[in-house]
Amino acid sequence: HFEMVKDMQKLYEVKSELCEAQAKLLSTGQFHEGYMEELLQKESLFFLKLFLHMADVSNPTKPFEACMMWADLALMEFFSQGDEEKRLGLPV
Repeated sequence: HFEMVKDMQKLYEVKSELCEAQAKLLSTGQFHEGYMEELLQKESLFFLKLFLHMADVSNPTKPFEACMMWADLALMEFFSQGDEEKRLGLPV
C-alpha cells in the first residue's frame, strides 16, 4: 500500500504541471493536450494496479450490509480455492 502511495506521489511530482492543467479542465469534460498520451497511456499499467488496489481495500467504506456481503463472498472464494488446492494435492 505505502509503496503505491509513494509511486503516485512521484508520478504527480514529475507530471504536476500536466495534472494541474487537466484539473482546471475537469468540469468541462475535456482532456488537456498531452494528458491522455503523456500520463494516462504511458502509465496505464500503474493506474490499473492503483484502481485494483483501491477496489480491494475499499470494502470497509461501503454500507455495512454491502461490506458483509462482499466479505462473505471473498471468504467463500478463499475457502473454495483452498479446497481446490487440496483436491490437486497442493500444500494448503
